[in-house]
Amino acid sequence: MTKQVIFHRMIKFIGLLRGNFGSITKGVPKGCLRLMKKMTRVVMIRGITTILWSVRSWRTVVLSIGSDNFMFKFNRIGLLASLDILAVKDSLYKLEGVLLDAGLEVVFESRTAQMMGHTAAAQRTIDDFPGNIDLAIVVGGDGSMLSMARKVAATGIPLLGINRGRLGFLTDISPEDIEHRVMPVVRGEYQRTQRFMLETTIIRNGSIIATGTALNDIVLHPGMPLRMLEFELYVDNEFVYSQRSDGLIVATPTGSTAYALSAGGPLLFPELDAIVVVPLNPHTLSSRAIALQGSARIELRVGTRNELMPQITCDGHNDYTTQPGDVIRIAKHPKEITLIHPLDNNFYSVCRSKLGWGSRLGVVADGE
Repeated sequence: MTKQVIFHRMIKFIGLLRGNFGSITKGVPKGCLRLMKKMTRVVMIRGITTILWSVRSWRTVVLSIGSDNFMFKFNRIGLLASLDILAVKDSLYKLEGVLLDAGLEVVFESRTAQMMGHTAAAQRTIDDFPGNIDLAIVVGGDGSMLSMARKVAATGIPLLGINRGRLGFLTDISPEDIEHRVMPVVRGEYQRTQRFMLETTIIRNGSIIATGTALNDIVLHPGMPLRMLEFELYVDNEFVYSQRSDGLIVATPTGSTAYALSAGGPLLFPELDAIVVVPLNPHTLSSRAIALQGSARIELRVGTRNELMPQITCDGHNDYTTQPGDVIRIAKHPKEITLIHPLDNNFYSVCRSKLGWGSRLGVVADGE
């Protein structure tokens, strides 16, 4: 750290002390007051700077006091990414520089550090994040955020996204906005939303053969063969319907803007406690999406007359092959994800931007 940086931080620290100067010097004449302030500033800067350069241990202590760290909500930042592309690496380097310049501790998730060839950087596995990381920042698209969210879910650490993908419903900050939108969040100027996940269990002949977790959706589909499959749908042990279709999407509110939306499902407000069930190309004119309460326990029973092996996919990854007669149970996962957003983030504004909704017509209502 250069002498100029140390000097600059000391001036900040002294400025904080001077903020309480009025209460100490109440009743002192203005002429004397100006002289006292000037003398205090000169003496403190010269004296403390001399101490900093002569005693290394004191320099470390005073620098931590004089820095902005005590003003930050998050002081230890973990950086994560899954896409090994130049654009993602550029954003990671830029983000690292902004955070380090602010005096914050930056830790790379170990695989992210290896991907960047960043062996000199501090790094930890996600399992080591609890107690060592205050905020995890994911650089990539919504797919990267989904992948990291499932891994970080058990830690309870909040997530912030830098968008290097296409739509970016989960990654709010664009690369060109890193410098002026990340730091306000780190200082505590943010919105927090809780997103629940889904968990699935596949049962065959009374035994559990696979489990999975999803933040967006769990999908029953035929796999590679372009053939319809048959299944039955139950909700809270109540029979709903049997269906011949290309499958079924079970989505969270977070996932309602993804595959479920493409299949004709409704948009759900992100924090709504609900699950949406959306048929995929049903062989009927009357089958529609169903919105269920968040506590609903869903069961899919794969038809015994199927000639193919339907698959269960969680968030577009982790395919599990089923067999005729298998039972797939889906319910809310006990762990939630905490997402952090800039203060100006708005769900409807995001929909207008990402989905091409119409902007204002120029009509001003009363009171606006």
